[in-house]
Amino acid sequence: MVRLFGVLLLLVLLLCGCSQNTATPTDPVGNPSSTATEPITTPGLYVPDSDIEKETAGAVRYFELEGKEYYGCIPLGNNLLLLQQKNGGGLLSLYGGERLELIRTVSMGENVTPTVEQLQLTDQGIGYYDDQSRSVVFLNHQLVEIGRMYLPEEVQGRAYLSPEWKMLYYCTEKGINALDLQTNISRLLKEQYMYKQEVTGVLHNGTLVRCVMQTEQGEEKTVLLDSASGLVAYEGAYLQKLETKENSYFLPRDLGGVGQLQFGNAEHQQVLWPEGGSNKPYWLHTDHAVVTVAEGEASCLEYYDLESGKRQAMLEIKDATAVLSVQGDGKGGVWLLCRTEENEKLYHWNAKKNTLNDETVYTEPMYTAESPNEEALAELKLQADELGKKFGVDILIWKDAISAAPEDYVFSEEYLVQAYQLYLPWLEKLMSGFPDGFFEKTPDGNLKIALVQKISGDPEWGTLPDSPCIQYWKGDTPVLALTTDQSFEQNFYHAVAHFIDWRVLSKTSVFYEWNTLNPSGFTYDNSYIENLERTDTTHIEGDNRYFIDLFSMSYAKEDRARIMEYACTSGNEEYFRAPVIQEKLRRICEGIRAAFGLKKVETEFIWEQYLQKK
Repeated sequence: MVRLFGVLLLLVLLLCGCSQNTATPTDPVGNPSSTATEPITTPGLYVPDSDIEKETAGAVRYFELEGKEYYGCIPLGNNLLLLQQKNGGGLLSLYGGERLELIRTVSMGENVTPTVEQLQLTDQGIGYYDDQSRSVVFLNHQLVEIGRMYLPEEVQGRAYLSPEWKMLYYCTEKGINALDLQTNISRLLKEQYMYKQEVTGVLHNGTLVRCVMQTEQGEEKTVLLDSASGLVAYEGAYLQKLETKENSYFLPRDLGGVGQLQFGNAEHQQVLWPEGGSNKPYWLHTDHAVVTVAEGEASCLEYYDLESGKRQAMLEIKDATAVLSVQGDGKGGVWLLCRTEENEKLYHWNAKKNTLNDETVYTEPMYTAESPNEEALAELKLQADELGKKFGVDILIWKDAISAAPEDYVFSEEYLVQAYQLYLPWLEKLMSGFPDGFFEKTPDGNLKIALVQKISGDPEWGTLPDSPCIQYWKGDTPVLALTTDQSFEQNFYHAVAHFIDWRVLSKTSVFYEWNTLNPSGFTYDNSYIENLERTDTTHIEGDNRYFIDLFSMSYAKEDRARIMEYACTSGNEEYFRAPVIQEKLRRICEGIRAAFGLKKVETEFIWEQYLQKK
């Protein structure tokens, strides 16, 4: 169902975007309660001849902020709005001119942390919900309050305005409400009782309302509602990242373990695949561009033009450990609010001044499971076949992987070319860490490794709803099924451990007294479903632990597989300080050497890296 997003979103945009609301914007009335300062003449925030301006030949200008705790910036024509928290209260400060001189500052009230998402900008001005006074505040572009409307009931979360300031949407304990700001009449858009629910946005010209809901059990879902009927247009957690402007949309998604940036409109949908992965993307709608940010000791930014699909510029801000806000100015420039170890810093980046000579096109049509890139997938299938021959296994991708599913699981096919371009080399690297011929030691037929996007089970069959990897038998042939996600390395070692388990049990007696290593009176659940009910962490804590985690208590084979998984991956020294875990690892290592004919091999294998020498 999730894979149908492209088609369903297309329908949603077509159905909801046929007409725009052309009603005359309301003029909320009320007594202004915020006091704006008189215009102030100051030298401004701009710092001439800064180091970064010199290093970038004028492409980046630095502006020194006053104070700390800035949370965002928003261009307003030739002016810039800065969002700050000071003494526990939210502040909106308007700056103008080339040097950014202060024009006005307005308080948003106490206990407010202002965010860009909290403010809704229109041609009329700025609107936001003040939860302290339970009112919607309207400011003009000079930060003068032009109206305030008090809500008739308690609101859960925030309230959001439609783009034309005609409607206000908010949640109460009874459901989602729509308040007509011209008539002051509120109606229940959708009745529902949830443990927690709140509106998180009004999208696509006011035709869609986004709402996040949570049950008492902690289950959370995000839905898009038709703003007129209250009907659910679509549902999915990833929709929380959806942005829309006019008839265009932008949606970062993690599919097949790779980040893709979807964008376009109802007629034309594309995907951007940035050079270094999606990282932290910012959509600059006014400039038809995307900036991606990789954060660390320094912040590295890349500027992509969506029209050409090319990467036009790159920038490194050396002392920025985080980028808080990225806003296009509509002229090819980008405002950057960054955080350093000391405070926040403001920069303006003219991406057209430090362009790259990169002719690579990073955009492509948006492929789906129903309409994949068949030509590229056919080529990848040949690569998978060659890789399989290298290790004496069959590597199954795309439709071949789906056909290998067992009766008690359903596989979702991996159709993204970029996923295979990432995971096939990764699989080759992991398999190369095993001795030659290791994977050929099966009873009948080659070991099969199936790469899929998702593995779904059924509790009625005794299988978990979602699994990252499984090992099973198809006739006399063992199959390892792996999902393409960021835990691929751990999942691979876990699945291989089950393959190892079969051979060690059939060739040696190393595991015969395995249960003697467990606490007195302990028995495995021998059920994945019953294991979900385990909560006692006594035996998985400290240096006297018996198990890696609660899942290890489901089956003896899962106990060994979890140990193998952790033994083969880095950063797990603390688990193997426990005497019992160390002894379990020792038996696994002895079993592998005995069962696979490796007793005389002097090489230390990756699963032996935490094994203490006697």
